[in-house]
Amino acid sequence: MSPSPAHPHGRGGFKDMYILEHSNGQRFALKLLRESSGDLQDEVAKSFVAASYASTFDAPQHRIKFCVPVVVECEGAYTLSGDHAVSWTGRRGLLEPFLSGKYSKFLFEQTVVPHDIPQAFFHHSYESSGHHAIAWDLQGVTNNGFYLLTDPAIVCGYPGRSSQLVVPTLPTGVLLVGAHSIFGDHHCTFRALHTCNIMCAQLRLPPRVDGVALEVSPLYMRPIHSDADSDVGPEPFEHYDDFYSEPDDIQDVDYSELDDYVPDVEYSEPDHYVPDVGYSELGDFQDYDYYSD
Repeated sequence: MSPSPAHPHGRGGFKDMYILEHSNGQRFALKLLRESSGDLQDEVAKSFVAASYASTFDAPQHRIKFCVPVVVECEGAYTLSGDHAVSWTGRRGLLEPFLSGKYSKFLFEQTVVPHDIPQAFFHHSYESSGHHAIAWDLQGVTNNGFYLLTDPAIVCGYPGRSSQLVVPTLPTGVLLVGAHSIFGDHHCTFRALHTCNIMCAQLRLPPRVDGVALEVSPLYMRPIHSDADSDVGPEPFEHYDDFYSEPDDIQDVDYSELDDYVPDVEYSEPDHYVPDVGYSELGDFQDYDYYSD
């Protein structure tokens, strides 16, 4: 059965996803929000913020990449039998490259098995935002050691209240609707889900254990006490440089960029799953690259 509003290819917490296939074989994911489940421009903005954080992470390998969708509107659609699918006309959604592979959540709740690279990026986003936000709900596929992600959540601000989020790589702030995670605000989310791993050390991210900041001296590190009753933490590292040493087995690795993973795309009428559909691009985000460079 071909996808339809009643039969999507996949269903997330807030979106239904349909696969569109171009005549050249390239596949795209069309995501439609369910009723009253969010704002399309805010969804684009969250992906754009996450991609901006990824652009300054793990250089020059850049092993975290995000799809940044564009907002599209269906101008007309027909069923495989040639009948006009009236319910599709005028519907708006998000269009992005379809991610092939085993889809997984790499960082969401405490039961998810930690992956060092997404965990380090989680930490990086918190530091890059000046502790004002964090990229959460990291999900997608892996490809030769690269993480290709989509639909991130940006935990920041007050739920439901729009505010400008300052992103260091951008000349102006990004307007986002505030949101909390299942753990609370961005501080609570970070404390609940993060303990530094070796990649955090390689990237010189400020060390934290179970979300508790560590005070660093040339010779040792210890937790900064948060209250009078909890001024005892893990044993100090014998030497600061021992913590920030790069393991020998991952030096001199040649990481190739996935520049050809998403070729230049021209939006024309997909003709496989939903024949004769014309999509017009809306909004101010259509000129952005799909993945951070």
